[in-house]
Amino acid sequence: MSRFWWLVRRELIAYFLSPAAYVVLALFLMLSGFFFSTWVIPSRQADLRPVLSQMALLFLFLAPALTARLWAEERKQGTDELLLTAPISAAPVVMAKYVAVLLLFLLYLAVTFVYPVILEIWSQADWGATLTGYLGLILLGGTALAAGLFASSLTDSQMVAGLLSFVILLAFWMLAWAGGALPARWAPVLQLLSLTGHYGDFAKGVLDSRHVVYFLSLTGGFLFLTVQRLEGARRKARLATLAVFAALVLVNLAAARFPWRLDTTMTRRFSLSPQTLQVLQSLPGPVHAVGFFTAREAALQAYMEDLLQEYRYHSGGLLTWEMADPAVNPSLAGQYGVSRSGVTVLTYQDRQEQVDEWDMLGEFDPFTGQPRLYGEQALTNALLRLTASRTPRVYFVEGHGEPALKEWPDQLRAEGYQQHPLSLPTLPEVPKDADAVVMAGPVRDLSPREVEVLERYLQRGGRMAVLLDPGRRLPVLEEWLRQWGVTVRNDVVVDPARHYLYDATSAVPVYQGHAITQKLDEARVAMVIPSARSLEVDEQREGYRYEPLLTTSTEAWGETRWGEGAPVKDGNDTKGPLTLAVAVTRTQTATETDGSQQAPPEARLLVVGSSGLVTDDGLTFQGNLDFAMAGVAWLTDREEGITIRPRGPDTPPIFLTTAQAAAILAGTTVGIPLLFLAAGGWVWYRRRYL
Repeated sequence: MSRFWWLVRRELIAYFLSPAAYVVLALFLMLSGFFFSTWVIPSRQADLRPVLSQMALLFLFLAPALTARLWAEERKQGTDELLLTAPISAAPVVMAKYVAVLLLFLLYLAVTFVYPVILEIWSQADWGATLTGYLGLILLGGTALAAGLFASSLTDSQMVAGLLSFVILLAFWMLAWAGGALPARWAPVLQLLSLTGHYGDFAKGVLDSRHVVYFLSLTGGFLFLTVQRLEGARRKARLATLAVFAALVLVNLAAARFPWRLDTTMTRRFSLSPQTLQVLQSLPGPVHAVGFFTAREAALQAYMEDLLQEYRYHSGGLLTWEMADPAVNPSLAGQYGVSRSGVTVLTYQDRQEQVDEWDMLGEFDPFTGQPRLYGEQALTNALLRLTASRTPRVYFVEGHGEPALKEWPDQLRAEGYQQHPLSLPTLPEVPKDADAVVMAGPVRDLSPREVEVLERYLQRGGRMAVLLDPGRRLPVLEEWLRQWGVTVRNDVVVDPARHYLYDATSAVPVYQGHAITQKLDEARVAMVIPSARSLEVDEQREGYRYEPLLTTSTEAWGETRWGEGAPVKDGNDTKGPLTLAVAVTRTQTATETDGSQQAPPEARLLVVGSSGLVTDDGLTFQGNLDFAMAGVAWLTDREEGITIRPRGPDTPPIFLTTAQAAAILAGTTVGIPLLFLAAGGWVWYRRRYL
């Protein structure tokens, strides 16, 4: 072991006594600093991932520069024979040289760690993604150095060794790009062999066991070839070489068979929502996606590729995808009925769904000036529509002054529901194809006949949601709900302990255990219910099951004299905690039919003391939208919809003054490289004149 570390020390001293090592380090730091400054300053994003991706490209030049002399210089000076004939085998000598150059490489990377420190000082660094990106750089750099060490063992010329190392790395780097010029079946194979195909996830902040195994096995393979090359004059080891490479292939196959992934980004940018995971895990069959993007839409294509890669992984391979340029391959675009770019087509059996780029655009990010992308929401909704065996139908009651709703029906339509109006005075019955009926915010009361129509619908196993607002006295409708065991009080809820901003009547409810609220509670997503009525539930009614969904704090009360100034709690008010929403399930008593007993179907009723949460303004709160969608999903037995809607990724902003930006640019691209260049000059001066 002492000889091994003596060899490591020998190589490190040779590096640090050579001015070339300092020059290479200064150039590396100058370019990486340039990448850092020219990305962070104009984009105003504290995001190091693009910088790490660009730094990886420098390894094509850095690794040959560091490894060219390792064996070529030994051969040129004739010292390789002394090393290989010493009482130590070739393997420790190879490992000593590799460890030495790897330690030097780690020193190079350590200097660049000033970049995330800068982000942390002026903003907030994403340390999880940063450390994962640096781990990827270490693995990628280790592989590149092993390839350079192997190339150096093939010749006694440093120039030839450096050029050969560059060619080897470039070939592995471009394998993924070559897949675009070959038949589609070869693209996944080349992606598996490509360095870029395995480093991409690290750069994004995703830790994947398959990529770790790939880099370690490729590094081991190059080191093994180096040892075999140096020992080749003494013994033939073809069988050993085949055995080792067969083992490496098996290890990679095992890693692909049992993968492990971890999203380390601060906002879980590359983690799919629970809804998407449920949809992907319940896919009924293979789904193929084809994205049509031109070269001008490279950023949008890269975003969609990242997303589809996650979909493919979590679907167990049931969802496959490919990319095509409609200008280069117009016949394929015509086959899928695509007339322009920026479209992704999903195909299942003989059905198709298209996701347009406009479906993914959200609000503008005030820091970047660019629209946020909600591709996951668009893709998941398209999958739901594509694979649904039946499209649920939701009818919205109208004709009683209900507010016009746009966002909620649009969201239902996007997730595969059919939405229809329902005018009770003109129909003898609720349509038999109705999976759910919604009455949101009626201003005028229902007639007894309309209530009879709704009751008959529920008796045959119907499902209905009723959302009522304070200040609306609806005696017929309220009496019908009382028969169901739910009394809607004539009050307005005031909650001084849990409310939105300065409005105590805009309650932030407490979630109770139920399928509708479970995901909301787990994700800690808050709701805001503007101006709600409280509900009283008769839990002793036989044949009914009552499950409160939303409640207030214990400090809340139901104000009965609201509108007469500031709300003040008095003896006439109902004390908290108050119920704001309840789910009622009625399993009716069996009826006599032809002398036999048969159990009627289960009816469900969802009662909420406010319709403001489902208006277009109310749905701007993420929790309100999730609750509304989960409520319809519970009514229609569509379990995959009971979850949180996908969100867009966010990156912490960074605000720099002109002086700060100039200082960072000068320091990272000039100042730090000059320090090491000066150190190299001092080493050269000492060796030459002292």
